[in-house]
Amino acid sequence: WRVFESGEAVYIPDVRTATEFRDYNGEKPDVRSFMSVPLLSKGKVVGILNVNHPEPNAFDGESLATMRVLATYIAIAVENAELFHFVKTLADKDSLTLLHNHGSLHTELQKELERAARYGRSLSVIMLDLDGFKEINDTHGHIVGDRILMMTAGVLCAHLRKSDLAARYGGDEFAVILPETDLAATSTIAGRIAAGISQVRLDTREGATISFTASIGYAACLPESQERDAILGVADRLMYESKRRGRGGILGEQL
Repeated sequence: WRVFESGEAVYIPDVRTATEFRDYNGEKPDVRSFMSVPLLSKGKVVGILNVNHPEPNAFDGESLATMRVLATYIAIAVENAELFHFVKTLADKDSLTLLHNHGSLHTELQKELERAARYGRSLSVIMLDLDGFKEINDTHGHIVGDRILMMTAGVLCAHLRKSDLAARYGGDEFAVILPETDLAATSTIAGRIAAGISQVRLDTREGATISFTASIGYAACLPESQERDAILGVADRLMYESKRRGRGGILGEQL
């Protein structure tokens, strides 16, 4: 704890005679010599490297120096791992809505398809397209359009489970992966999403109040389905068919 707070290394030649452990009344561990070195990244402690030995005075100044060098390399590795995770997360996200992006959706869908086939479980996909979005953009500008996209993302997140995945597929199209979800349950979720989107209201600086709807298509595949790989394409086709029939429609199909 002292190392974490101070960011300084600690070397105790003999734990049993050290003042730091004078008031310790617990079970005596099989440790006599002890070194603790902080892992520093940009001046912050990101971890602690501890080394102990059953004999007293087992370490010297050279041992501590070696530990410090080793700790530096470990801290760099930790920082690089965190940076890699951060960059990968950014690469998988849509920068505006912070949902998964097009590429990440396909990657995750393939994983879910394989998992559904392996464990014999249902899987569903929802595709939705905002009705009249181009007109809204043309009339009110891209800033308003971006706000609508972000509000749509918020509706999706509000109606999904932790196991589900929402993505901005491109433009004003969104996609949702629903693991272990059959056709009936998907129909219910699609209805809730549609209702949630239709209730959104956006007031502009010019005094206009914008509302909008979404056309939705969804598809569900049973564990024994031989057409599971076509699920995204089917949901996409149904979405456009729904849009062709009129705004705010919902169509679904069992594979």
